[in-house]
Amino acid sequence: MKKIKPLVFIVIILAFIMILLFVRTAYGNMTVQGNQSAEAKTEMGDEKMSGETPGGNTGTESSESAEEKVAAVDKKMNDVLAGDEYNEMSLPERKELASDLLSQLERDGYITGLLYDDDSFTYSFEYADGTLGGWRIKDFSDQDDLLPMN
Repeated sequence: MKKIKPLVFIVIILAFIMILLFVRTAYGNMTVQGNQSAEAKTEMGDEKMSGETPGGNTGTESSESAEEKVAAVDKKMNDVLAGDEYNEMSLPERKELASDLLSQLERDGYITGLLYDDDSFTYSFEYADGTLGGWRIKDFSDQDDLLPMN
């Protein structure tokens, strides 16, 4: 019995170290992503100070609030997604349509940081108010072998 106590103590310490390493790795990845986002915001702030909009156009700033910009993006995306034509499109056609619309919204200053992920068929971006958004162009609902994420 006396030999088991030191072994349990060593196992607990090793488990604690493994948890710390896992959390450090996960937190470290989030920090890198957060720094990239902060750099992008700094660049966007520099553009605003020089009188340029995120699309590169010079002129006056939009009088729309961040909430109005978010609503405008959602409306434009919903208009496309609710259409019967979208459901009939092939994956490359959907990708081109989404790319065109989201690129235009980015040029107009409604969203920033537009990225596409080939593995998940998802465009990700940041709304004007800082909220993260996305558009998945492939429907995975018909695949039974996928497990739900909680």
